[in-house]
Amino acid sequence: MRWVGRRRSVFVRGLSWRMRGSRNPVDKLKSPIESKKTSIYSRSPAWVRYLGAPFVRILERSKVLQKIVANTGWLIMEKGVSMIVGFFVAVWVIRYLGPELFGKFSYAMSMVGLFGAIATLGLDNIVIRNIVRGDADEGELLATTGVLKFFGGIAATGLAIGSVLLLGQDRETTLLVAIFGGSIILAGLGVPDLWFQAKIRSKYSVGVRLGTLLFTNICKVALILAGASIFAFALVYPIGALFSGVCFVALLKIRTSKSFRLRPRMALVGELLRDSWPLIISGLSIALYMKSDQIMLGEMLDVREVGLYATAVKLSEMWYFFPMVIAGSVFPAIIQAKEGASVETYHRRMQAFYDIMVVISLAIVVPMTFLAGLIVSVMFGVEYEGAGAILRIHIWAFVFVALGVSRGKWLIAENMTRFAMVATLIGAVINIGLNLVLIPAMGGVGAAWATLIAYMISAYFSSLLIPETRIAFKQMTYSLFLPFRIRELKYAIKSFKK
Repeated sequence: MRWVGRRRSVFVRGLSWRMRGSRNPVDKLKSPIESKKTSIYSRSPAWVRYLGAPFVRILERSKVLQKIVANTGWLIMEKGVSMIVGFFVAVWVIRYLGPELFGKFSYAMSMVGLFGAIATLGLDNIVIRNIVRGDADEGELLATTGVLKFFGGIAATGLAIGSVLLLGQDRETTLLVAIFGGSIILAGLGVPDLWFQAKIRSKYSVGVRLGTLLFTNICKVALILAGASIFAFALVYPIGALFSGVCFVALLKIRTSKSFRLRPRMALVGELLRDSWPLIISGLSIALYMKSDQIMLGEMLDVREVGLYATAVKLSEMWYFFPMVIAGSVFPAIIQAKEGASVETYHRRMQAFYDIMVVISLAIVVPMTFLAGLIVSVMFGVEYEGAGAILRIHIWAFVFVALGVSRGKWLIAENMTRFAMVATLIGAVINIGLNLVLIPAMGGVGAAWATLIAYMISAYFSSLLIPETRIAFKQMTYSLFLPFRIRELKYAIKSFKK
């Protein structure tokens, strides 16, 4: 009876506290673990709770990791919508054009993409780094970058048109190249997006990209229904670039509290190009072993083989946004660790970076390997049946693409962009050499093997060349064994705590 009376007394006191609107002293009887768990889950985004309490607790204690996760969430949402909407419209376009016309379409895009590094001038990561460091006036930096990209786009388009003329391509292909060139000339209008990336505030620019995606895909669907020509589909790309660029400039004015003086400064031109020229050559090398296979297939075989190969590549490269999105969100934290944190924290963050990339890439590559043939036949029909065998090989390049993106950010943080240039040049030479041998014998399948081997050497084994980069090789090798040490991933993520 004494115990019952004590419980009743506690209940009555608790009820009286509730009636007065005050905190119930009985709440103190809750366990600390239960209270902490409730607090963690109530203040976290709904999608984060599915990752489990251990991850949420890490997230609650790290402002840096909170910004990275939120930023990455916005970007993944954008790319997820892009995959759902853009991919299925792309499938419709591919089926509408057929292997031959789509092969010609892809050949022209590859020719423009080959010189795309001249248009970007390797400036994106340099500009993000300088904004994070506060090295220059942000408005002048963005405006100067935009002007440089505009003139770089003109030069790249001229080189692409000159190349197709020298190769003796027909007028239709030359006109397609000229139209696609308009999109890289107008790409300089999108430089405000670099500011949002540097500030880890990508949610403001996601709306612009989704709006552009919706606009361009509505145009493509309308063109299919109208039975339009191949040139009309090509025009969608420069129109979309113009739409996106104007929206980004407007967004910068609306969403920033400070007034940007968007005026280019000539003194910044030399400084930017001095830092970025190795990245320009590196970008050209990357373009060589990403686009040369389609160009060489078109020259050595025919445009139909290009169409089959381009279809497989589209299914393979559609996943490349994952490492790009994560790298864009993590890069400022890597720079901050390099500048202000301990060496141990810096290395732990890089190891976590590599580990996350391997987890994501293997989760995609393994299922795609087994389902490649089925996916191609269901989506594109019997006309594209040969693309399945190409996809089954090409998809494995994604593992080394993801690792290469991570190592590329590390090289920029270490100011070792010249090594990136050398590594990508090696990859480009190997890819072209293997294409010359394998394409005549194996067609598109040979081009896929050449791409996989080139990525493996350029992104991974090249780290053995000099002592300074061997730590990257060790960390990447360690990450490749992650399936056997998956429990360590949680502790690696903790490195992003302040």
